[in-house]
Amino acid sequence: GALPAYRGQGAGTALLEALIQHARGTYAGLSLSVRDSNPAVRLYERFGFHKVPGSEVRNRVGGYSCTMVLHLA
Repeated sequence: GALPAYRGQGAGTALLEALIQHARGTYAGLSLSVRDSNPAVRLYERFGFHKVPGSEVRNRVGGYSCTMVLHLA
């Protein structure tokens, strides 16, 4: 995650926008794994990522992680 002093300044949004622009036209989609408790889930959803049903797994800290996917084609 970002250092506290840098959170909320749009760096994650800018990086994700650049990644999606770079991938569009080259890849069919993007996927990622994220903890359900991570606030970034909302960021990913704003960009059109969806949780993959049945992808939830128990992670090493005792919570759950899931796979999210964004179809670009």
